[in-house]
Amino acid sequence: MTGGNSLTPNFDYRLQSSLQTVLPVGTPLAIRRAADVQLDAWRGIARWSSTAEGQAAPITRAQYDEFGADYMREHSLYPLLQ
Repeated sequence: MTGGNSLTPNFDYRLQSSLQTVLPVGTPLAIRRAADVQLDAWRGIARWSSTAEGQAAPITRAQYDEFGADYMREHSLYPLLQ
């Protein structure tokens, strides 16, 4: 888990309970908390952006404004790079 909301009391228990109800019976599930829930996601994307893959996937502000975050998520950024 990462993000400030995961600091909510019993969040990990509630998340695990919610996920187990939609998984097949007996499916193993482990919930792990990031070392720094407020900054680990940012650190991860900062590290990725310095890789060759990250450098090949820039998105301009104009593209973001035109297509929006949902499009970016849904299409993993790739259609915008062609």
